[in-house]
Amino acid sequence: MNQRFINYIKNLKGMLHQEFLRIFASWRIYVCVAGITLICFFVKWDSSIRGAIWGMEEITSLSNISYLMSIVAAFPTICSFCDDWLGHYTFSAVSRSGKNTYLHAKILVSYITSFLITFMGIMIYEFAEFLWINPNQETTVFNNQLYYDILQISSVLFVMVRIILYSTVIALQSLVGLMISAILPNRFVAVMSPVVMFICFMEITDIFPKSFSIHKIMSGGKVLEAGSAGNIIFSLCVILFYAVIIASIFCKIAGGRIKNEIV
Repeated sequence: MNQRFINYIKNLKGMLHQEFLRIFASWRIYVCVAGITLICFFVKWDSSIRGAIWGMEEITSLSNISYLMSIVAAFPTICSFCDDWLGHYTFSAVSRSGKNTYLHAKILVSYITSFLITFMGIMIYEFAEFLWINPNQETTVFNNQLYYDILQISSVLFVMVRIILYSTVIALQSLVGLMISAILPNRFVAVMSPVVMFICFMEITDIFPKSFSIHKIMSGGKVLEAGSAGNIIFSLCVILFYAVIIASIFCKIAGGRIKNEIV
């Protein structure tokens, strides 16, 4: 059992290395990072935003912007899976590393890449605000609000924490796109699916107790009657819970398709 696990980790490490090389060697990821930054500047120009903190609050609170970002952030990895399937690369990868290793690597690469695209794209805009555009920060965060203690330590740290939580939610939609692409390996359907599923996902989670509300996490709302650290940890656990569910469905569907095709 130990040897089997060691072989799995070894194969997974090799597959992750190969998948990340493929992603970062493509033009898609860089265009998408630039696209996220341009979306942020569009929001600034449309809303007359004054400062990085104000901008972050505005960006993370607009549902339409989140839908658009979910498409952009998921685009590189969803297209990668569709290209693998349509180009029959999937079967050669499975024969080398195993079905589970390939699928698990796809999940990890998809989520991490989408997270990085969202986080880096927004942070480029935020640093532009901090350093050049509007260094005199205005804020709508008051001393009775969540994360105010982090703002008192550092405005940059405050912005980074909020954007990390926001990016973890946006990255979930890449897993939704993977799941849909496993059902129907079509680039257009896979790329557009995060928007439709994101809307459904938001509506469903809003029915749950507020502690499990995706909208609350995205907008920096309090999901737990605790301080900033408790809310951050709990929010990340909720995101992980949703990610595991979506990833499990993807593995079930994609694994079944691969098995049927091989047979």
